[in-house]
Amino acid sequence: MSTSGDSVGSRYGHSAVLTQDGLILIYGGLDQSDSRALPDIATLDVSVTPYVWKAIDTNTNNAPTQSLVYHSATLYGIYIIFAFGNYNTLN
Repeated sequence: MSTSGDSVGSRYGHSAVLTQDGLILIYGGLDQSDSRALPDIATLDVSVTPYVWKAIDTNTNNAPTQSLVYHSATLYGIYIIFAFGNYNTLN
């Protein structure tokens, strides 16, 4: 499978939901060195070929944020509900 767009590294402990318009929204998780996976939120557009990655910038005021890991997520209408999990504050 070929993809284009922003660079989004591998991760684990994240959640993913498929939206009604063909986007897979990925949130949180850890990278291979057990550090916070960045970007915190990314989308993969599977309605086009090749699939397109997009990193979502959630930090508009340069304040540090926490990343959620080992959580679950579900889509309810236009809302994404995140439940349980832990916060990773290592970096």
